[in-house]
Amino acid sequence: ALLHGCKLPSSFWADAAVTAAYLINRCASSATSTTPFERWTGSKPDVSHLRVFGCLAWVQVPRANRTS
Repeated sequence: ALLHGCKLPSSFWADAAVTAAYLINRCASSATSTTPFERWTGSKPDVSHLRVFGCLAWVQVPRANRTS
């Protein structure tokens, strides 16, 4: 689904598999309402660094220029 959604060639298969595993480990389980990462480390995962898989770039707005 990651490759198809981004229209990436199959040569990105390994990157998509690693990304999928990373995301799965940071998503809560419906059975326990905690993430595998949280169960393993005892702390909640920081997901603030995550970006859309396959996007070419993203813009970082300097803190001084951000609005709430």
